[in-house]
Amino acid sequence: MTILVVGASGATGKQVVEQLLKDQQKVRVIVRSPEKLPESWIKNDQLSIIQKCIRFYS
Repeated sequence: MTILVVGASGATGKQVVEQLLKDQQKVRVIVRSPEKLPESWIKNDQLSIIQKCIRFYS
């Protein structure tokens, strides 16, 4: 199963993703600014990054 986290570069999102990766979960994140993500995430095979602003879809 892959878990989607929206807003992963924010304070709460970062904590959620860190815990999911620690638990060996597959994670897909949606972020506006991937450059704000930790380098360890970018190199993690369990994580896929989608750069998108979903503000316009709500």
